[in-house]
Amino acid sequence: MSTVIIPTSYELAYNERVRLSGTDFVFRFAFNTRDELWYFDLLDAQEAPIALSVRVVVGLPLLLGIVDERRPIGDIIAIES
Repeated sequence: MSTVIIPTSYELAYNERVRLSGTDFVFRFAFNTRDELWYFDLLDAQEAPIALSVRVVVGLPLLLGIVDERRPIGDIIAIES
Protein backbone atom coordinates (compact mmCIF):
# COMPACT_ATOMS: atom_id res chain seq x y z
CA MET A 1 0.00 0.00 0.00
CA SER A 2 1.35 3.40 -0.91
CA THR A 3 1.10 6.78 0.74
CA VAL A 4 -0.94 9.45 -1.02
CA ILE A 5 -0.78 13.07 0.05
CA ILE A 6 -4.10 14.84 -0.40
CA PRO A 7 -3.59 18.52 -1.22
CA THR A 8 -5.17 20.93 1.23
CA SER A 9 -6.07 24.61 1.09
CA TYR A 10 -6.47 27.57 3.39
CA GLU A 11 -9.96 28.22 2.04
CA LEU A 12 -12.69 27.69 4.64
CA ALA A 13 -14.55 25.28 2.36
CA TYR A 14 -13.38 23.45 -0.75
CA ASN A 15 -13.59 20.15 -2.64
CA GLU A 16 -10.70 17.94 -3.67
CA ARG A 17 -11.00 15.01 -6.13
CA VAL A 18 -8.45 12.30 -5.34
CA ARG A 19 -7.67 8.91 -6.91
CA LEU A 20 -6.95 6.25 -4.28
CA SER A 21 -6.14 2.65 -5.27
CA GLY A 22 -7.52 3.30 -8.74
CA THR A 23 -10.84 4.75 -7.55
CA ASP A 24 -11.86 8.42 -7.58
CA PHE A 25 -13.18 10.00 -4.40
CA VAL A 26 -14.30 13.53 -3.57
CA PHE A 27 -13.31 15.11 -0.28
CA ARG A 28 -15.42 18.09 0.76
CA PHE A 29 -13.49 19.99 3.43
CA ALA A 30 -14.98 22.68 5.66
CA PHE A 31 -13.66 24.64 8.62
CA ASN A 32 -16.16 25.02 11.45
CA THR A 33 -15.44 28.43 12.97
CA ARG A 34 -17.49 27.73 16.12
CA ASP A 35 -15.62 24.49 16.88
CA GLU A 36 -12.37 25.82 15.34
CA LEU A 37 -11.94 22.40 13.70
CA TRP A 38 -11.74 20.98 10.20
CA TYR A 39 -14.30 18.42 9.02
CA PHE A 40 -14.64 16.52 5.76
CA ASP A 41 -17.24 14.56 3.86
CA LEU A 42 -16.04 11.58 1.85
CA LEU A 43 -17.99 11.05 -1.36
CA ASP A 44 -17.74 8.57 -4.20
CA ALA A 45 -16.98 9.72 -7.76
CA GLN A 46 -20.67 10.50 -8.36
CA GLU A 47 -20.64 12.53 -5.11
CA ALA A 48 -22.84 10.10 -3.19
CA PRO A 49 -21.88 10.21 0.51
CA ILE A 50 -19.72 7.52 2.07
CA ALA A 51 -18.94 9.35 5.33
CA LEU A 52 -20.19 12.76 6.47
CA SER A 53 -18.83 15.28 8.98
CA VAL A 54 -15.63 13.41 9.78
CA ARG A 55 -13.64 15.50 12.25
CA VAL A 56 -9.99 15.88 11.27
CA VAL A 57 -7.81 14.84 14.20
CA VAL A 58 -4.05 14.74 13.66
CA GLY A 59 -2.52 11.29 14.06
CA LEU A 60 -5.73 9.25 14.29
CA PRO A 61 -7.19 6.94 11.62
CA LEU A 62 -10.04 9.08 10.31
CA LEU A 63 -12.03 6.29 8.67
CA LEU A 64 -12.07 4.03 11.71
CA GLY A 65 -15.58 2.65 12.07
CA ILE A 66 -16.64 3.51 8.51
CA VAL A 67 -17.93 0.18 7.18
CA ASP A 68 -19.27 1.32 3.81
CA GLU A 69 -17.86 -1.05 1.18
CA ARG A 70 -17.14 1.93 -1.11
CA ARG A 71 -14.64 3.46 1.32
CA PRO A 72 -10.99 3.64 0.27
CA ILE A 73 -8.70 0.74 1.09
CA GLY A 74 -6.50 1.54 4.08
CA ASP A 75 -7.01 4.63 6.14
CA ILE A 76 -6.61 8.38 6.10
CA ILE A 77 -4.42 10.04 8.69
CA ALA A 78 -3.93 13.80 9.04
CA ILE A 79 -0.41 15.04 9.71
CA GLU A 80 0.90 18.47 10.60
CA SER A 81 3.51 19.97 8.37
